[in-house]
Amino acid sequence: MANARPIIESDDEFTYAGVRYITSTSDYSKRTGPDGVILLKPKSWIEMYCDLVERERVERVLELGVWQGGMSILLPSFEPALRYMGVEHSQATAPIMAAISALPQIKDRVRIDFETSQSDPSLPARIAAHFGSSELDLVIDDASHRYIESRRSFELFFPMLRPGAAYIVEDWAWAHWQNYRLDRHFASQPSLSNLLFEVSILAASEPEMVASVEVRSAMFIVRRGAAEIKPGWRLSESLRFNGQSSRLPLLKPSIRYLIQRKLGLAKG
Repeated sequence: MANARPIIESDDEFTYAGVRYITSTSDYSKRTGPDGVILLKPKSWIEMYCDLVERERVERVLELGVWQGGMSILLPSFEPALRYMGVEHSQATAPIMAAISALPQIKDRVRIDFETSQSDPSLPARIAAHFGSSELDLVIDDASHRYIESRRSFELFFPMLRPGAAYIVEDWAWAHWQNYRLDRHFASQPSLSNLLFEVSILAASEPEMVASVEVRSAMFIVRRGAAEIKPGWRLSESLRFNGQSSRLPLLKPSIRYLIQRKLGLAKG
């Protein structure tokens, strides 16, 4: 049974179970430390995740992209039965591990694999070892936001969800936001919206595999159907085109944009 809900009155911070969370999404230079735990998600997202955990009795959570550890502390603190595993490509930092270790009520239920790619093929075995079950209740992809890496993660971890559970991809729409200037991390990359297109086609091609796809401005939510998915599954194997061209148009930066960016003329 979940504990009392977090009361989030500010867009910049809140305190829950004795931990101060800093939530402002306008400053990504902040780091977890003595002043608080960084959780860079807007208030509405935090409330949505708490709603989902409480309503759907979520007890096994995989998060791709931990950043400063906020969700790895908040979700297990909210739900005493919840076990959490995070995957983070950067190195472990002492403040994050210290913040988790300082909370005896959660530290044995939290595992973070640092210096690990979100699409590492060894992860399914590590996940099963941590949870003691191959079925997950929730997957959150807040990692690279790159199409190729996120697509491979979907192929690896969507099959591990129990029927009805949610696979959430955050910040899918970076290629389409108004007044957003692509940084070096994204400038030469195919848009993550390509994955949304493919998952939508998958929902039509294999409705027993994908129960639904919900699209929001900054995340999309894929619900797992009841169909069995065999080990080694690839998304392309399940997309049906019925005589149409099976080559999907891949959204990627134009040559003109790349030249303008190199010259410092690109606006977005």
